[in-house]
Amino acid sequence: MHAPTLPADAPRSARSTGEIGLGGVVMLGLLGALALAWGTWEVGALSDRRFRVRWLDGTPLLGSVPLPPRPVAYVLWAAGVVLLSAAWVLLRRRMAGPGHGLTVGMVAAIAGLWMLPLLLGPPIGSRDVYSYVAHGELAAQGIDPGELAPVGLGLTSPVLQGVDPVWREVVSAYGPLNTGVAEVGVRLTDHDVDRSVLLWRLVAVGGVALLGAGVVALARGGGRDPVDALALAVAGPLTIVQLVGGPHNEALMVGLLAAGLAVGTTRAGRRAWVAGIVLCGLGAAVKAPALLGVVYVGWVGLSRPDDRWPARMARTAVAGVIALVVIAATSVLTGVGWGWLGGLAAGSNVTSVLSVSTTLGLIVAWVLQQPLRLGPVVTAVRDSFLAASTVVAGVLLWRTPKLGLAGLAGALAALAMLGPAVHPWYVAWCLPAAAVVLAGRPARWAMAIAIVAAASTRPMGGGIVKNLGYFPAPVLLAGAAAVGAWWWLSRGSARRRTGAHPSDRTPASW
Repeated sequence: MHAPTLPADAPRSARSTGEIGLGGVVMLGLLGALALAWGTWEVGALSDRRFRVRWLDGTPLLGSVPLPPRPVAYVLWAAGVVLLSAAWVLLRRRMAGPGHGLTVGMVAAIAGLWMLPLLLGPPIGSRDVYSYVAHGELAAQGIDPGELAPVGLGLTSPVLQGVDPVWREVVSAYGPLNTGVAEVGVRLTDHDVDRSVLLWRLVAVGGVALLGAGVVALARGGGRDPVDALALAVAGPLTIVQLVGGPHNEALMVGLLAAGLAVGTTRAGRRAWVAGIVLCGLGAAVKAPALLGVVYVGWVGLSRPDDRWPARMARTAVAGVIALVVIAATSVLTGVGWGWLGGLAAGSNVTSVLSVSTTLGLIVAWVLQQPLRLGPVVTAVRDSFLAASTVVAGVLLWRTPKLGLAGLAGALAALAMLGPAVHPWYVAWCLPAAAVVLAGRPARWAMAIAIVAAASTRPMGGGIVKNLGYFPAPVLLAGAAAVGAWWWLSRGSARRRTGAHPSDRTPASW
């Protein structure tokens, strides 16, 4: 495949300022993906957690891929994430200002090329996909994974061996569509674990394709740059490393969510509105956060300038009923009940490095001289944050007639980042809306968050470090130092701008 070349009429700043050319950016990302893939073939989340069996062992050609030494494999994994992140940043830099010369097709091809080396490799950064396979295996045996945990397969089951011990005795927290897809994958691969994982990766790629199509449609409908929106949504390391490399069912969920938002809010007519709700409902049948898309389409879809809140409430109630019917129909078709709703709280069993509520809870426990564990103090702080995130999400959704997709992105981000456990792929919940809102803008903080999220897991799964709340004294000192540095630099910046003593600053200089 030939790397895209820069058009002759591209901005001079992209051609003559010493920046790497587009072909160089593409090759940089491809090099990162190749390094990442090769390294994780040795140290990724293998189905044999003891590293005794090779990935795809016994498969012609693939089963004999030469592997690097384990220390080198870790270096390749880290270098791959860094190179992919750098390539993404450089790709977006080329989109600064109008006339950047890139097209939707070019960005889609670039993102696809960067994903290609990961398609046949083991899972990256998480063992969740093995839980999906286990749920599919249970369903294939006529057992509802919302009622029986993977341990019900038996301790000698090869499917159970890949499941993280944390989730072996926990029922599924995923909807009936997720279980249905998992069951189909298990049956198609004749119950082979590794090949079931590869089928899940194809599902993830399909979800990312839906995400891209939905984001482009939303950007065009909202007057944003569709090319930049697509680059933000599908070409970043969060999508490539976590959603595709994972692979996580978030990819399918956000893909259906993006498609539902695009159909339900950018096309005219009641049929399009219903179709959008159905798509968002299918997303919720994969994972519950997509229900916020149902609320958004119900609240802002079919609206008129003179609409009052009672009319919006009525439409949202109808949207909720439609989504409920969709989930119920999916349950009937897959033979899966509603037990998965009871598993939604399972995430609170872990402490993740990105969880602010758990970090603060552990610090509060330390201050109160309580054990640093998931006890009553941490639970109370977590519950407080969860309640606050629900209120924030509700307020933002209420204001979406004025805020638009920014309100939905904020609501999803609040629920993802303020919950009891925050995994890196949760950041992807707000990708469909955030990519459109941030298109054409620098979005440095958003990109930094996505890169940190992509790099915050070890290749074989689990966080790079324990939750920061287990180190309360250093965290408090670092926080105080950061606040002090910000205060000092802000005062110095104001003094340089105004030439005045800080005490003489005017509001305009603050």
